Amino acid sequence: MFLYYLSNKKMKFLHLTYHIGCRNDLEYVFPKLGHEIETMHFTDSDEYNIFGKGDQKFTVTYELAQKMWNTYQAYFETFDAVIVSDTCPLSLPFLQNHWNKPLLIWVCNRFCYGMASEGQFPEYYRLIRDIPNRPLCRIFGFTEVEKIWSRYIKYVEIEDLVIRPQGKNLASLGMKKSYDPSAGNLEKFYVPLYGNETKLMDLRGKLTELGVENEGVPFKHVSELLKYKGVVTIPYGWSTLTLFERMQLGIVVFVPSLEFITKLFRENDQPQRKWWFQPPFYLEHPERLKDSEWYCDYHRDIFIYFDNWEDLAEKIRTTDYEAATQKLLEHGDRHEKYVLGQWKEVLESVQIPSSVVVDAEV
Repeated sequence: MFLYYLSNKKMKFLHLTYHIGCRNDLEYVFPKLGHEIETMHFTDSDEYNIFGKGDQKFTVTYELAQKMWNTYQAYFETFDAVIVSDTCPLSLPFLQNHWNKPLLIWVCNRFCYGMASEGQFPEYYRLIRDIPNRPLCRIFGFTEVEKIWSRYIKYVEIEDLVIRPQGKNLASLGMKKSYDPSAGNLEKFYVPLYGNETKLMDLRGKLTELGVENEGVPFKHVSELLKYKGVVTIPYGWSTLTLFERMQLGIVVFVPSLEFITKLFRENDQPQRKWWFQPPFYLEHPERLKDSEWYCDYHRDIFIYFDNWEDLAEKIRTTDYEAATQKLLEHGDRHEKYVLGQWKEVLESVQIPSSVVVDAEV
């Protein structure tokens, strides 16, 4: 037994994540709120990654979590608090070892992503369900669908709170889309190279057919997209970090309307499904896409929606890009203030006034 004090002061956070976007987002937010943050970013090449490589690293077992704890417990203890993002199982070393400091779990990719089923690993699900009984632990999602997935698919309660990524990061601070000819090729559009832009259809080929100059290449940082006139994409997931990063740079994005993306999915559903959208989406209920960041009311004014290919060609030709960029930047400013306020409330909720003593048991 020992007594644990946490005063209302600047805190030092350890952030565990697999995702560079989550890392960039929180390394902007937490210092903005007066706190320090250090990141353990698990990639295939990180020396401290004991979870494996490729998709294997997302499967955290009791034994691997315990190895992580035993190896780094002394390091963990140098921090005032821990935050876990993408994905939730990185919280397992702390949950199963009764971490007695604040633990924030920001669910960015379904709380059980990569994990064994509840039948195979019931202890993981038990620990997640026990979070409401841990006063210094909070679990919440980065988009509405995380609640839907947890509650109605897996019967696991997480908080009503949703904190979206705010989208700004230190590497692109002060940058924004410019339409000055010196800023890049103002006629070329960027096309992501995910499944719906390549397997559902050849989106680059379709744009070329429409007379739209385009390119699709990997990039290291979202700011590399500033050289394009805009982005044309067919969404594959409920939310992405890049969506918010592009918004904060004022990059105009063209997206199929809800009706048109549903039509594209249906046309390419048989005999072999060529489209893909993250669970729990089913083509029988396309209206559920309104829960995604692409089609929700919160963002409906920041995308340019097109109803067919002719409509896309027309909107690419006639859109007032400078006005659209200004709308994005204004929305981004409002969004940043809102998200910073949410994080501020969360961080204050796990700070214990210095007059309060918590009796913690190891």
